[in-house]
Amino acid sequence: LIQNGDTVFLDGSTTVQHILPFLAEKKDLHVITNNMHLAIALGGFDMEVTCLGGRISERPYVLGGDETVENAQRYQANKMFFSVGGVTLDGDIHSTYYLLYKTMLRNSDEAYFLTDKTKIADRLDKKLCNFSALSGVIADFDFPEETKAKYPQTRFICAKE
Repeated sequence: LIQNGDTVFLDGSTTVQHILPFLAEKKDLHVITNNMHLAIALGGFDMEVTCLGGRISERPYVLGGDETVENAQRYQANKMFFSVGGVTLDGDIHSTYYLLYKTMLRNSDEAYFLTDKTKIADRLDKKLCNFSALSGVIADFDFPEETKAKYPQTRFICAKE
């Protein structure tokens, strides 16, 4: 999904860190992230890397807060990849980084959500968005057909190991 020349937002989640090995072969890539570990690891490759800065919000590597959101507002990305702690089978996504993710979603041409079975919740307190805001959902399981039918413009990718 990531092409040579893309500008990509990668969030601070450990789930998104699994993308790292696939980026090494890309050319002219610009990665923007709030994950210091990811920024350092990507700095070893031939690509432009921007760490959004801010305060440490999840030790030891994830940055958040107003400064992080303000810095994210400066960038426009071709794609965004993110993961959160909770999602419903009906397609609602929860995030504690609400303003940062809203900014990244707004400033991305395409957005892809990565999830696994452990993140399924019955109900969420604070909704970030639903699957209609996304280009795709990548999961280690198949979402129910009813969910897929509810979001016909969203691509569902099952990436079972």
